[in-house]
Amino acid sequence: MDTSVSPAPPPEAAEVLHVDTAPDIAALLRRLIDEAVPLHLSSPEGGLTTTRLLGCDAERRRIGFAADAAVAQLQPLLAAPQALASGFLDGMQLQFGLDHLLLVHGTAGCTLQAALPTQVLRINRRRNRRVRPAGAPTAYLPDPAHPDAARVLQVLDLSLGGCALRLPYDQPPLHPGEVFAQALLELDCHTRLALTLEVLHVTCMSADSAGLRLGCRFVDPPAATAQALQAYLWRVQGQHAG
Repeated sequence: MDTSVSPAPPPEAAEVLHVDTAPDIAALLRRLIDEAVPLHLSSPEGGLTTTRLLGCDAERRRIGFAADAAVAQLQPLLAAPQALASGFLDGMQLQFGLDHLLLVHGTAGCTLQAALPTQVLRINRRRNRRVRPAGAPTAYLPDPAHPDAARVLQVLDLSLGGCALRLPYDQPPLHPGEVFAQALLELDCHTRLALTLEVLHVTCMSADSAGLRLGCRFVDPPAATAQALQAYLWRVQGQHAG
């Protein structure tokens, strides 16, 4: 999966740090190994498993994860052309793409091997407070392949700078860097916002969520839209406080 993110202005893009030099990537991978950090592996086709990184071979440009061949969710991961690994280190989320996944059987057990990543994203904590809206807020993303249709995604949370959406496994994948110039957020019966969304990162959710989490930023929203969003956030925060 392409985990690169196009350069973008603050506030949201400033929280996504690119690590793309071999020594820095190796240092992060070594810490994941030494600290046995839990990692979630996912694919748009529905593969999902939690594991840990066991080794990193810089010469062969391969990495290896602990694996159990009996886990059913391994098969969608192995069948997928691309997958995604994510975990947390120092309070920041790490995310990197996995290519050429292969289940290797050895005398000591199985390992799930992949190509050495060429980039790792470090996703910092947000500076804008996020709220979880009540009801069933929905995002409508235009579908370039079907001009008269739109993707309908659940809004998980949002702030002044962006939102998180749930992408069901049965929908075609979306990738970081994709921009939707005529997205519509329907937050409640009083708040419908037309704006531009850019997908910044894609991460797995819990095993029973049946979907991926899309982290999105709002691209230069008009002043009236930003004011309407601020009013909505104040209203929701007031309801939570009450």
